[in-house]
Amino acid sequence: MSRKKRTWSFSTGRRGQNRVRVFESEPGGILYGEMRDDTLASGYRCVSLSHTDRDLATEWAEDQSAKLQLGQSIVSGHVPTVAKVFSLYRRYQTPKKSVSERDADNRRMEMYTRVLGSKADLRKLGMRELDTFSQARKSGAIDPRGNLVPDPDKRRRVRDGTVAGEITFLTSVINWACKCREDGEYLMRENPIRGYEIAGEKNPRRPVMVERRYMKLREAAPRVTQAVGQGRFRRDVRAPLLEVIDLAYHTGRRIGAILALEWEDLSLSDGPYGKVRWRADVDKMGKEWFAPLNGEARAAVDRLLAERAEREVLTYLFPQVKDASKHVRVDVAASWLQRAEEEAGLEKQDGSLWHAFRRAWATRRKWLPDVDVAQVGGWSDLQSLKTSYQHADEDTMQKVADGPFGK
Repeated sequence: MSRKKRTWSFSTGRRGQNRVRVFESEPGGILYGEMRDDTLASGYRCVSLSHTDRDLATEWAEDQSAKLQLGQSIVSGHVPTVAKVFSLYRRYQTPKKSVSERDADNRRMEMYTRVLGSKADLRKLGMRELDTFSQARKSGAIDPRGNLVPDPDKRRRVRDGTVAGEITFLTSVINWACKCREDGEYLMRENPIRGYEIAGEKNPRRPVMVERRYMKLREAAPRVTQAVGQGRFRRDVRAPLLEVIDLAYHTGRRIGAILALEWEDLSLSDGPYGKVRWRADVDKMGKEWFAPLNGEARAAVDRLLAERAEREVLTYLFPQVKDASKHVRVDVAASWLQRAEEEAGLEKQDGSLWHAFRRAWATRRKWLPDVDVAQVGGWSDLQSLKTSYQHADEDTMQKVADGPFGK
């Protein structure tokens, strides 16, 4: 009876700390390495060395043990490539966001995939790469989709705030990867670009919708029309721009959320003027809100009700003319507002269209408690409300200058 051959193994380092073992699964077979890894449920990681050389295996074990002793990352069973991390982020995180945020996510991931390469290891991303990207984006050498623009005459310079938003997005994706497990293993152990100083906009363009401009737009809005029907049945009817403008000015909500309002979202008998359920699926932060209407916003809703009293039951307050199962698109509403600006003889506000209404709403209410303003207007971050939306105005600044007791 022949004696069964024993398998070879070698261990180095202190047990429970930096112990590393290399071994054969069968005599003369492929060698494997095993080491401690607290990120796994088993507490240990096993990897194939893909060879049978015991001397090389011994050298590898001692090298890994030394790295563990220094607190360095151990051998990983996967590589967090751009394609892999973005694919998982797109699957698990992007669907939680609003439509506009999902579009922004997809555009940014497409851009970074082209710039960095789909197979790039995100663990090796560094400050130098971000500096190069930042300079290229600001100069227009890289377009919003990540394509190179070699002709300087065709480049469109990008503002600091845009680039800051793109780098912030990449940082947030990597931070998420550091907390996400796949097969019991974190996608990434640390963020290699943490601490990167993102240069924000020094002079951000954040115009506010002043009342006299709003009133001129209201006067011009009924003259903005949209086509109904085709051929000899085609006719122009009033676009519901006046109601969109009033709801934007008196609710402070984003234009996408206003256009997506459904009749079921309204509780018109609740409170003095009714309340609105602002749905999570159209909220930038994916959060559901309940907020009251004021008299002017309710009047806009009543006008819509009166106009549609004789029509079939509709889902949306602002349905598309050609397909009532869908709501008016943001770009269509933007074209209405631009036409109203032309009708009113108003110049376009630099850096804003609909968001100026949201800033005006927040600014007019800055004397009220922040938590209430945030709840009604839909801000999860009070800091963002105060720094990006509420602006200084002449009347309030004069009161400050006059002192706490006035003149």
